[in-house]
Amino acid sequence: MRTCNSILACPYRIAWPSVHSRQNHNWRYYYESRCFLGNGLIATGLLHNLIGLLMGWDVLTEMHQEGWFATTVANGSMLFDREAIVWFLTCGCLFVLLGVMMRYLGKHAISVPPVLAPSLFILGLVLVLIMPLSGAYLLILLSVLPSLKSRLNRSLSHV
Repeated sequence: MRTCNSILACPYRIAWPSVHSRQNHNWRYYYESRCFLGNGLIATGLLHNLIGLLMGWDVLTEMHQEGWFATTVANGSMLFDREAIVWFLTCGCLFVLLGVMMRYLGKHAISVPPVLAPSLFILGLVLVLIMPLSGAYLLILLSVLPSLKSRLNRSLSHV
């Protein structure tokens, strides 16, 4: 990890000021929490797609037999089961991409918008309220665990 004394010499100073602050020299925590969140999102996306493939296999084979093109619409109306499985699998792919992005940001010491974890928490909470028997609890867990881990690390370092 590169450290710099002046703001002009270091492009990371503006993007990730906590790396350079005198109060916090533990830059590894930020890297590890981003990788943890990234790995968690990748695992969630893969699990999401696995469940989608297992539960939607019949619908997907019907779509395949019809040639994929415009198979979510019949006689001008949407076929909800087909739309749902397409969006379900798309959402899993987006979780994987978001996880890859989080790992990339952590590796290159680029700051993550501070609104990300609270947004994942709120999204997970809304989804749990709407669908209590879903995997939305993973979003809540992934948004909370990095801050819990940092509190645990801080409390252990003061012992």
